[in-house]
Amino acid sequence: MNASNISDLLARHADGLMNPSSTSLKTPATCMTETDSVLPLLSLAELLHTHMKPVYPRPAFVHKLRSELVENDRRRMAVARRMRRILTIGAAVLGSVVSIASVVGAIILFHSKRQARGRTAHAPST
Repeated sequence: MNASNISDLLARHADGLMNPSSTSLKTPATCMTETDSVLPLLSLAELLHTHMKPVYPRPAFVHKLRSELVENDRRRMAVARRMRRILTIGAAVLGSVVSIASVVGAIILFHSKRQARGRTAHAPST
């Protein structure tokens, strides 16, 4: 029996202990021969189940934990919003810079072509 099968068997057994009306405690006959090595673990789980009482957190703890989780989520969302805003502004600035650079490049190109035409028009012909 591999570790995955053992894990599944123990999980079904634990579910059956927690919910006695479920069929989880009933293991198939094909698995019974393979469960001989797991029987000590199953009996330990049963012993623990009979001797241990369920533990429930205090309401104050639950309230504090909820508040902390909500606050952490708020902070995380605020950081994400800030990053989105920064990226949006950065993209807008970059687009503006590229736009201005292309206008300046077009002006320089137009001016240099105009000067080149003027030089060839005023050049003495030989």
